[in-house]
Amino acid sequence: MFLRLDKYITKSFILAFLICLFIICGLYVVVDLSQKLDELMALGQNGLRMGLEYYAFLIPVIISQLLPAIILPAVGITLVRLAKNNELVAIHVAGISMFRILIPIFTLVLLLSFAAMGNEEWFIPSFARRFEAVKQTAFGNNVLKNLLAEDHENNMLLRVWKYNIKEKEIESVFALVRDVGGGKKYAVFADNGKWIGNGKWYLANTTIHNYDANGKWDGPVREFKDYFLQTNIAPEHLTETELDPSLLSLGKLKDLCRKEPENPRFSLLFNSRIAHPFMNFVLILLGVPFIIGYEKVSKNVFFGVGASVLVCGAFYLITFLCSNLGTTGNINPVFAAWLPTFLFGSLGLFLFEGVKT
Repeated sequence: MFLRLDKYITKSFILAFLICLFIICGLYVVVDLSQKLDELMALGQNGLRMGLEYYAFLIPVIISQLLPAIILPAVGITLVRLAKNNELVAIHVAGISMFRILIPIFTLVLLLSFAAMGNEEWFIPSFARRFEAVKQTAFGNNVLKNLLAEDHENNMLLRVWKYNIKEKEIESVFALVRDVGGGKKYAVFADNGKWIGNGKWYLANTTIHNYDANGKWDGPVREFKDYFLQTNIAPEHLTETELDPSLLSLGKLKDLCRKEPENPRFSLLFNSRIAHPFMNFVLILLGVPFIIGYEKVSKNVFFGVGASVLVCGAFYLITFLCSNLGTTGNINPVFAAWLPTFLFGSLGLFLFEGVKT
């Protein structure tokens, strides 16, 4: 009997979860696309490709961030359907408790939590840099300023005052080439240039200064109207930016905490990542009493989903407030990361005990 009941509830929850996943992710993408459509259209022929690539990267990030908000409505829909068809009454008459009904759902949520951890630890970090590059190219500022890149193979340091991402053009260029021992060899100054591929930058109105053994300018000065700078520094190296810490693995976040202990944001993100899997269970404990605790709610899918949304909204609001206070250092970042989980978890356990068994 229990096996048949578990299979039935499992199938109902999986179907509800997929529906909620599609709706919530779809709404997120539609709203986000409405804000970015003009920028994608401005890219011309590359707009469609960049848009598809961007949202292919974004969806796993959305799922990671909103998984608790997807799970709770799915649980709500599952329980409301059981209540609406009077199946919950029949199950209770058979002497089966609410906790026993929820065991297959808790098991699936546990598996989803492990999958989410894998998504955050391995999958998202694997494409994080490419994701940031696509965001910057498609939606970022097309002109970057004061860029510095290093070519270790050729012992070259390249500084560019302005770089146009779309045109791959540079302005006010300075390149310093060193010898094997690290001494200054020669410096290249140019008004502007453009990437031509195959490891070459075309530079216009170029001046080259040689250095002597003491590191001072040594004549004669060479001037070129057209000059080709050979280097391993390509356009993608100029557009490399610091990754969003929220896209990093737990190990990388721990390294950041160790390197910059005075920055509360890294400690907050590290502890929030650990607390995140517990949010799925906290919201279930908190949401179930609201969903099945009121007859009008438990018999209506609309009210059931609405109750789930209100619970999720309250939880995310408190989490947002705690994150802001923790990031700014107004409260301890560890406390800020765990407070919503403990607060709502305690309330959820208290309310769940009152659910009819």
